[in-house]
Amino acid sequence: MLKYHVLPSVVLACALLGACSDPKAVSEDNFRAAIEPTVKDAFCRQVGLPRYRLTEKAVTDAPAFPLVIAATPSQWSGSSETAMRTMLDAAAKEGLLTRTAKTEPAATEFSSDPLKPTPVLVFEPTSKGKNVFRGVGGKRGGAEQPNVCLGDGKVDQIVRWTEPGDAFGQTMTQVTYTYSATNLADDLPKEMIEQASKPREAKVTLVKMSDGWQVMK
Repeated sequence: MLKYHVLPSVVLACALLGACSDPKAVSEDNFRAAIEPTVKDAFCRQVGLPRYRLTEKAVTDAPAFPLVIAATPSQWSGSSETAMRTMLDAAAKEGLLTRTAKTEPAATEFSSDPLKPTPVLVFEPTSKGKNVFRGVGGKRGGAEQPNVCLGDGKVDQIVRWTEPGDAFGQTMTQVTYTYSATNLADDLPKEMIEQASKPREAKVTLVKMSDGWQVMK
């Protein structure tokens, strides 16, 4: 008589769906999962304006928003700061940000100066604008910075990768992939939507860690 063995449900799910694949394996799915967090913010630009703090201590890990800036540009401000301020004001008029003008005890973000009454502008994303204006982690794991984003980046295709090899005591591979933007703001110009939606190619080095592949910092 033949004997049949019933697979446990978890094992069966793994076999049919690939749900229990090894995150350290060389595969398109694993590479895609490692790259996607980096690509997500590929269509973001930092709001590069001098920020102010409303607390006594200089806080290096403060959230990106609310964004507090001087009410008027400094005498050293250039065209880029003027353009960024114009953009913030326009976004507030479109209902993407709230804009509040007030005088508060404040000091520049990283200075040790005491707080003193300062005319400031406070910008905060609305529910409509929270996907356009959001905090993006700084380079090498720094504090989140305020960014304006056209949309979310997504990995379209893993094109190719090099044979994983050892370097500096770690296993690495270089992956070539294409990416484009999704969830674009509705009121963007047609030409900008077409450009952001067009896949573009990039390369990244991935490192094998104990829990899977990660983008090399």
